[in-house]
Amino acid sequence: MESDYGGQGEGTFLTLKHTIPVMERQGKGVIVITTSVAAEIGFPEHALYCASKGALDSLVRCLATDYAGVIRAVGVCPGDHRHSDVSSKRCRLDKTSAGDVKGRIPVRRLGKPEDVASAVAFLMSDEAGFINGTSIVLDGGTTALPPW
Repeated sequence: MESDYGGQGEGTFLTLKHTIPVMERQGKGVIVITTSVAAEIGFPEHALYCASKGALDSLVRCLATDYAGVIRAVGVCPGDHRHSDVSSKRCRLDKTSAGDVKGRIPVRRLGKPEDVASAVAFLMSDEAGFINGTSIVLDGGTTALPPW
């Protein structure tokens, strides 16, 4: 897999370049790519970030079809999480506090790294064997809210 992607997502492409042949030789594998809810919605002053996450979301779908029957490909799209650069920048842009952001999330808390880790562990398990070519949104229900 060659890439002249210009830096954005280069680590993902290089990882895939070296892991896909191993998975093909094994006859199986699961690829989990971290994207973001930014692939689905826009954040002010984050056009390149949002576009690059959208590209990774699309890559998940392409990998699922290109390596059908051998490799499953899934994405995880974290929303507002503790230690998130986007969350802290968004708070500054909106002049809101982290407490205000938590109050807007339907589960009433920011995500934790453990939330993402648990989802990834499930997606890599045999129990998730029919989940392929899609991305799972981990945002506590935020994208279900109306925009107002």
